[in-house]
Amino acid sequence: MAGAHRSPSTAILLVSMASSSTATTPTTPMTRQQQLMQAARSKATFKPIDLTYIIYNGEEDFKSRQLARSRVEKRLGESDATKLPQVHKGLDRKSLYHHGLRFAQALLEDEIEHNHGYFDYATHHYTPINASPFGVHPVMFVPTLKLQASPEQLAYWLPLADSGKIIGTYCQTELGHGTFLRGLETTATFDRQTDEFIIHSPTITSTKYWPGGVGYSTTHTIVMARLLVQGTDYGVHPFMVQLRSVDDFRPMPGIELGDIGVTMGHNTTDNGYAVFNHVRIPRHYMMMRNASVSRDGVYSKSSIGNDKLTYSTMIYTRNAIVHTMAFQLAQAVTIATRYSV
Repeated sequence: MAGAHRSPSTAILLVSMASSSTATTPTTPMTRQQQLMQAARSKATFKPIDLTYIIYNGEEDFKSRQLARSRVEKRLGESDATKLPQVHKGLDRKSLYHHGLRFAQALLEDEIEHNHGYFDYATHHYTPINASPFGVHPVMFVPTLKLQASPEQLAYWLPLADSGKIIGTYCQTELGHGTFLRGLETTATFDRQTDEFIIHSPTITSTKYWPGGVGYSTTHTIVMARLLVQGTDYGVHPFMVQLRSVDDFRPMPGIELGDIGVTMGHNTTDNGYAVFNHVRIPRHYMMMRNASVSRDGVYSKSSIGNDKLTYSTMIYTRNAIVHTMAFQLAQAVTIATRYSV
């Protein structure tokens, strides 16, 4: 969220996971393993909780983070760590998605109400935030606005996104084109007469495929499309497109949306597909921080304009993925270490 606190580096986070469990003294009889672990920790030359405070920008920030998790867990009925989380109870695809909507709403509303960004990268269970139907919103949609929108565009769109009045996703990957971005086929053709762009999927392989939240959950998206102006192809640029009505949530005219079905993981979200059939958007829906098209159809780049800046969102997101995966690896290592004692 805007102005939200960011998590510390992943390398340091690994230390905190192992050390934070010593913040309190158990009130129930300890098992043999717990006794051995406590004995080992007591030999440290420093207090692990003090290191944890340093890692999390001080005691206040650490406790605020813990409170946020507690609030969400209480709201979802997951405060009792001895009980199996709902997501692991053999739910079918529909039930998993409904569970995802519940915790997605809880995470988003807690961030808005308490003005923090603790769940921008990961859920309350430290799984990647894209396990949430709203997960692409903080990790890709909002960063794209900050990286690609002009000051005027940012002033309009960011408050809507930060308040949850719109929920966004990011449509780049196509059925026929994954990381080969120069091969993207979706087009954004400028219509000088109407001062609009026409977003179109000209082939089956140009279908936007896999974006999180596209299936059922999002109202808007950033579409990465080839900019065509008076017959000239200026390459891939970002465009804001409204996917669904904010009143009844039906797809907007000319847009076909759907869920891609069960995947190997993260079935609490709705990875989906999008097909655009000559969808018209206002000219100012092109993100114009680094490049723009005038009313007369003149294409120009800003003083810092660079084609590579178009892909800055993906660089940001890859960093977030590594960050969160390190957390999950830390969980596995912590569990394995405890069971090996």
